[in-house]
Amino acid sequence: MTSYRDMTFCSAKCATRDCHRNPPDDLHERVERWWGGPGGPVAWADFSPRCEQYVLAEGEK
Repeated sequence: MTSYRDMTFCSAKCATRDCHRNPPDDLHERVERWWGGPGGPVAWADFSPRCEQYVLAEGEK
């Protein structure tokens, strides 16, 4: 199946902003432009258990 940028984004709430798997704040707008409307496919997974760059975002548990 095709997904946005043919990659999997990390679903963990992470403070590491320069990670390529950390979704940008405007991800949903980008997906809609790419897909041509709402409902575009985005692949998600929690990489935090095996990520060396993972830092829990402030205010998260």
